[in-house]
Amino acid sequence: MDLLNIETEEENNLITQMLTNLTNIDHVWTSGTDLQEEGSYVWMSTGEGFTFTNWEPRQPDNFLNAEHCIEIRKSNEQGYYWNDSYCSYKFKFVCEVTNCASSCKC
Repeated sequence: MDLLNIETEEENNLITQMLTNLTNIDHVWTSGTDLQEEGSYVWMSTGEGFTFTNWEPRQPDNFLNAEHCIEIRKSNEQGYYWNDSYCSYKFKFVCEVTNCASSCKC
């Protein structure tokens, strides 16, 4: 089980629909970060670069040169968008489990 990676628009839509159906969930962590190199975003759980993004308008902005972890947040723009945020914030998080074939011992 790992923190969430969002690799496609379809996966992003599924996650945002799930968040919309929950109450009082305005922020959740993903595994996205640019801690190793500013502006070069990767998924911590895989080390892979982003192949899809859904940034909130005017994001990412690395406010005060200190925002390096990626959250999904409820936006005033309507809906859920990605935002770079302070890694020290205490938000809820979403994990994902890899599907494996029936012959796989997960």
